[in-house]
Amino acid sequence: NRFTGIAGHMFFSDSYAAHAIEIEMTGPKKFKILKIVAAIDCGLVINPDGMKSQMEGGTVFGLGQALKNEITVENSRVVQDGYYTYELARYNDVPPIEIYTVPSEAKPGGVGEVGIATVSPALCNALAAAGQRPRSLPVRKEGFEIDV
Repeated sequence: NRFTGIAGHMFFSDSYAAHAIEIEMTGPKKFKILKIVAAIDCGLVINPDGMKSQMEGGTVFGLGQALKNEITVENSRVVQDGYYTYELARYNDVPPIEIYTVPSEAKPGGVGEVGIATVSPALCNALAAAGQRPRSLPVRKEGFEIDV
């Protein structure tokens, strides 16, 4: 009942990133995220701790987008008006995260947003490997539920 999804991309700031997410299906549309592995090639890394923090933060933000984040409009007004109505990923939603850097002497690239874009596709690919491909985000809109 374990499945892995991967996704990668080249960012506008000359950086490349990829995520692999391992899940375990615990019910028909219920899953547990076991581990997230991220890799980045952003050229010469000036501040390794800062780069790792940016990738971890981006990964958690991307996970929130995949699982929960949604902006809805009713009567021409945005419904979510704070963090109590706009859900972010919580500690119990986040599995262990491993960050790997490709050693490089190329000019430094960006890191800030690079860790976000491939999280949702990697999670959706893991769910597709389990036999159920989500077609919209957040995945809970399609009945998926995270098992914590």
